[in-house]
Amino acid sequence: MAEAAGRIANEEKCLRKFKSAGAISPETAVKLEEIDLERDFVLKDLIKWGLLKETKDGRYYAPSEETTSKPENKSKRREPYLKRLLRQARNWTWKNRPSDI
Repeated sequence: MAEAAGRIANEEKCLRKFKSAGAISPETAVKLEEIDLERDFVLKDLIKWGLLKETKDGRYYAPSEETTSKPENKSKRREPYLKRLLRQARNWTWKNRPSDI
């Protein structure tokens, strides 16, 4: 479970870096080097879930709630995150169950 919490903290830290750099739209997108990030599994997941977007010229941005066109986008983006969190909790519980069961 601690691994899941660490992963979530890394995802949030990554998103904060983009937002603090002002990268919230294609026009304000930044290169990873500008905010001291590397393309890794956390970044790939954030892109897959729609929490980060990549421009054609290789820059990235975290779309703000104002720039997303559909209000249901937020719940759709978080669904894979919640499923993953529940799966990790279930697996942790199964691994750490008492041996006398």
